[in-house]
Amino acid sequence: MRVILTVGFLVGAVTLGACGSETHLGGIPVPPLDGAPSTSLAPGSPLLEWRVASAAGDCENAGLVAITGNGPGFIAAGTLINVGGHRSAAVCVSTDGRSWRPAPAGDGSFRNSWIEGLAAGAGGTVAVGSVVTGVAGDFEVRRAAVWTSADGSSWERAPHDEIIFGRSPGLDPASGIVEMTAVAATSEQIVAAGIDRTPGHLGETWTAAIWASPDGVSWTRVADEDGFRRATIHAVLPVASGWVAVGNAPSVGTTRVAAVWTSTDGASWQRVPHDPAVFGVGRTSIAGVAESGTGLVAVGSDRSLAPPAAAVWVSPDGTSWSRVPHDESVFGGPGLQAMEAVTAAPSRFVAVGVDWPDQSEPRPAVWESDDGLTWHRVPAAMVPVGEPGGAWMTAVAAGPDGVVAVGRSGMTGTIWVASLPGW
Repeated sequence: MRVILTVGFLVGAVTLGACGSETHLGGIPVPPLDGAPSTSLAPGSPLLEWRVASAAGDCENAGLVAITGNGPGFIAAGTLINVGGHRSAAVCVSTDGRSWRPAPAGDGSFRNSWIEGLAAGAGGTVAVGSVVTGVAGDFEVRRAAVWTSADGSSWERAPHDEIIFGRSPGLDPASGIVEMTAVAATSEQIVAAGIDRTPGHLGETWTAAIWASPDGVSWTRVADEDGFRRATIHAVLPVASGWVAVGNAPSVGTTRVAAVWTSTDGASWQRVPHDPAVFGVGRTSIAGVAESGTGLVAVGSDRSLAPPAAAVWVSPDGTSWSRVPHDESVFGGPGLQAMEAVTAAPSRFVAVGVDWPDQSEPRPAVWESDDGLTWHRVPAAMVPVGEPGGAWMTAVAAGPDGVVAVGRSGMTGTIWVASLPGW
């Protein structure tokens, strides 16, 4: 594994405009959300200072796709490809974001498994993903799976219940892939999102799926909604009014557009009405969402642009949304640009993703904003690639003193570590 060190400075350009007790995000009055951290950044504040971390064991080889900084330190997770092509879930832990070690699955439940999402709550940390249960014809059979940990180091898999973690009613119970791909937690509830799909040689059919739990062990599968059909949910987030989920959904023909769903209780969901001026007319998708004291920021990509570019949306409450105007110098480039995740650090939003120039290898990409509206692209020279073979960032999390992004470079797992001033 290569873990990256870089140092630099960036000046915050725009601060939040006050209007009485409200601020404004995307032209929408935004009431402060109780208990949410402030993201105001004073002009002249330095860019996050990047330091080297170290890793041991499986953390060097796992494809890391999820991270949380809200538990006991930082926890990252993904999948390890073993000799012979066998897969196993992998969890890595760090008390400070700079030194990492693998966490064992005490009951061996990481074998033949993927972990794709992490969330830390009052009772510990929850990891979600899927486990291989068999083969149907030419395709694997997988079922949703959950692991829990009180300390981030010792993990146990929640008991499997085919009714909850298996196929939707009416689908073949002996085939298909059901997987959880995202999860978020409050002190009272955990919500996970994923997909229930039927692969085939001529294509596949699928529906988005959502589960809810009070403790990470006992789960309920939320009833399928019409708005879930052929939809993909990439992230979920608790907000003052309940929950928000983001991803993409079908539009005209085979075209897909960015989509948002909301829920007051985690059990009943409604899709935010599609507005082409906000969510696009095709080939747009939201990959991640974060909340600050001024509202929500969602990030993703717009592949209707040429070349495809990163994209940002803002909302005061998860229901009313606006698109941050495209700025080619920030969100664009000579090839594919995409934001894959975003976090609200104590002093700024940090989004991570990929910069994939034409006829070249992909590079990790980082963007920062003090208000969610005006963004700065961190220069490529300040975000080294790591191992040869291309690199990209897949997830990012903020802790009390720093920010950590995970991804891959070449064939190795990579962790990029950034510290806030004084860390």
